[in-house]
Amino acid sequence: MKQTKTIYCILAAVLLLVSCKSDEDYWTPTLYGDAAIKTVTLGKVNRYIDGEKFTIDASSYAMQVNALTHVVENTDSLPIYTDAAHIVCSIATVNNGTAYIKSLTEEIFTLYNPADSIDFRQPRTFRIVSSDNSGHNDYTIKINVHKQDGDQMVWKMEPLSPWITPNPAGMKQYLGDSSYEEYALSMDGDLMAKRKDGVAWVQDLSEDNEDIDHFPTQDIALTCYPMTMADSIDYVLLVGTRDGKTAVWRKVVDNSNKDPLGFWSYMNRNSDTIGLLPALTNLSIVYYDGVVLAFGGDYKTIYESRDNGITWKVSSRITMPLGFEYDNIDSMTAYVDDENFLWLCCTTKDGIDVIWKGRLNRLGWEK
Repeated sequence: MKQTKTIYCILAAVLLLVSCKSDEDYWTPTLYGDAAIKTVTLGKVNRYIDGEKFTIDASSYAMQVNALTHVVENTDSLPIYTDAAHIVCSIATVNNGTAYIKSLTEEIFTLYNPADSIDFRQPRTFRIVSSDNSGHNDYTIKINVHKQDGDQMVWKMEPLSPWITPNPAGMKQYLGDSSYEEYALSMDGDLMAKRKDGVAWVQDLSEDNEDIDHFPTQDIALTCYPMTMADSIDYVLLVGTRDGKTAVWRKVVDNSNKDPLGFWSYMNRNSDTIGLLPALTNLSIVYYDGVVLAFGGDYKTIYESRDNGITWKVSSRITMPLGFEYDNIDSMTAYVDDENFLWLCCTTKDGIDVIWKGRLNRLGWEK
């Protein structure tokens, strides 16, 4: 009975409080005069490749909002063949402003529904109206889509080669350079090195090295590149043939004190025959797009290594130029320039220089 009285007392108190509230005590929303886009997020988009549909999550493609120009766009373009005519995106506004989209054919704005797909094959105008309806701002939203296949290698012929490096005095063959060193073969076939800020060539591989009998004697090529995830470290790769077999050597050079420090080592594969690079005449190697490429032999096949010369396979991404005269090539040297162009500097059997220049499309895109 006592508990029942307590419950009645609580209910009476609640009713008394409710009956005492005036109209002024009821909640009313706060309205603001802001009319701005805060973020735009893309949803899933479709790609059509050779008639087959692929769906990708485009939310990772950040949309940059320029508060001054009122232009919103993705600086990292969506991949080629994206269906830009049917894109869904969500728009977050400042302080609950309302988004409207302008018609493509009339001066009419309709309420934007984030569930509807929008034709973004051309920039679209959105109007953001403040929550207190005191003003608005118009924004242009652009969806950028690549018009090139990023992994397509595009070649063209060039009249002259900018990569003519003569052999140093007293050297049989100039091989290449790292950050602080240059490499060459002496007239006796010894591996030599020179500081870039120096003048003297010194023997870089001792004759008493335990693997000196595996040092290549023919078709020797060298490339150098920075090691990933390691500052001031160069990876120097030397490849050639000896007794009809491919020999691979490497040197890891520490340049942290601008005093190159490193030692050559033979990469012994023992009896393992999987992934060996064939013995290629007129060998040339370069570091390109994160892999080492090897050219030579009949020049019809490009080999690539993704593990710094240990294993090799036929490259499927990078192929020789269409129209390359394989049967008429006497020699060829490959180079890579600072703009990610791959140069093939060839001399025909008739003594004519033929120069090809190519690049993967995506390596030429602005970042």
